[in-house]
Amino acid sequence: MKAILSLIKFDVTNALRDSMVLYILVAPLLLAGGLRLFLPSMEGSLVRYAVEAPAESIGAEFATRLEQYGRVERFESAEAVKRRVLATDDIGGFVVDQDGWRIVLEGNEPPQSVALLHAVLLAATRTGDDASAAGRSSIGSYTIVQSDERSPVGEYAAVGLVMLASLIGGLAVAFAIVDEKEQKVTQAFTVTPLSPAAYFAARGILAAIVGIVVASVGHMILVGPGASTGLFFIALLACAPLPLVVALLVGGIAKNQIQALATLKLVMVVYLTIPFASIVVPRAWHWVFYLLPNYWMFRTFENLYVTGARPGDFALAAALSLMTGLAALALLGVGLGKQLKPR
Repeated sequence: MKAILSLIKFDVTNALRDSMVLYILVAPLLLAGGLRLFLPSMEGSLVRYAVEAPAESIGAEFATRLEQYGRVERFESAEAVKRRVLATDDIGGFVVDQDGWRIVLEGNEPPQSVALLHAVLLAATRTGDDASAAGRSSIGSYTIVQSDERSPVGEYAAVGLVMLASLIGGLAVAFAIVDEKEQKVTQAFTVTPLSPAAYFAARGILAAIVGIVVASVGHMILVGPGASTGLFFIALLACAPLPLVVALLVGGIAKNQIQALATLKLVMVVYLTIPFASIVVPRAWHWVFYLLPNYWMFRTFENLYVTGARPGDFALAAALSLMTGLAALALLGVGLGKQLKPR
């Protein structure tokens, strides 16, 4: 145990001196902060309308209905609406006369914008039986639907961020291994009492600790205490073998940092792109992903953040993530055993 702790301390000391490793550690937290700032505006972005809506008028009632389809700016007169539409930003207007509601535009809008405003006007002016038609209105290629459902962009961003953050410990270990190769430090390990088992245990413990800490901080920045903390740590522990697989794969193949970066680019495509591509793949075809531990890691955090951690689904995804991760770790040990052993 003393040898394992000494190697962990040695790796931490070297990592703090390496600007590349420091950047890798900080990058997910900066990304989490940026997403925290910009995601609310992405999820809650609304089309804006300028409406002639004096108090206690037909316009006031129309503006209230229109708020279901965007953000409404109310004005006392048609002239005020026209001045607002002619401002520098993009906004459509509605004014009323004896013939009913009219759309006001600058005149240089694309046809899609005109069609959108017509669809909104049709939806907002439905009455009686028309209004009960599920709040749906269509014109051209646009469909306006009243819905309380939120966009899952924020939840899937949290999934991607935690997957990336949990990998950080593995990347730090990978660059530590590569640095030891460049400095010929691995040769010194062969004349020490350090066994191969202790060597890999030290790498695994360090990767797990760093990954859990960075993922936890990123989780708190982006999501806060909303998701169950207990289930979050269960998910991290179940997915812990995969970051170590990436660490040993990059560290075993690469002989210097340039090769490590090149290998990492290929690994990251597989690690993140394939699981997120499964979102658009029909469930009937998901069996093609079943042998991939990163797919089950994605499903574990998807269950936690997106679908609400349904007990059966979450437990199954976490268990399969752990089993496939351990299997990948065993296969990696067989395939790259010589490259990974200190020598």
